[in-house]
Amino acid sequence: TVAKMTMALEAENCDNILEIGCGSGYQAAILAKVARRVFSVERIEALANSAKALMKNLSINNVFIRFDDGNLGWRSYAPYDRIILSCFCQNVPPKLFDQLRDGGILVAPVAKDGKQYITQYKKSGNQIICKTLDECVFVPLLDGTQRHGLLNHLNLMELRFGLMVIIFIILIVQTIMFLINPRICGLKRHGLV
Repeated sequence: TVAKMTMALEAENCDNILEIGCGSGYQAAILAKVARRVFSVERIEALANSAKALMKNLSINNVFIRFDDGNLGWRSYAPYDRIILSCFCQNVPPKLFDQLRDGGILVAPVAKDGKQYITQYKKSGNQIICKTLDECVFVPLLDGTQRHGLLNHLNLMELRFGLMVIIFIILIVQTIMFLINPRICGLKRHGLV
């Protein structure tokens, strides 16, 4: 699903991408390989802090993570070339469309008729063109922030180790994808092959 979302984003060679729902940092780490800068908002403080530490440990320096309500976006770096939601919503918050550059693309899992669908939105002036893609399953986009909860009681070292394993698996999958087709990873355009 992450690969389908990334492909729908058409993010190769973008200047800046806004991600709503950083979670472990998985999607942000992938986007960091194809965009100049990735701004990611996470509503759960422990996840935001853990993802920041993971990016630092992996020497990923073009991902910026903020603990805040994702419904608000991150206005100070707008407009964005691309926006991606890593959580489903009934309707995309209008504030996110306001932060999307004209000609930009927003990809979000959107609920419709009891199911979730990856949905691509293209902004053209005051018009938003919508295209429904594949079915998917994501956690919901929630209002507000969460400073305390189950994650605060976990050993963050164990959580970081788990996240590093996830990133390692991502890199293995990306390597396999590269061996199958170098264009999938965007490496050909970056002069790496």
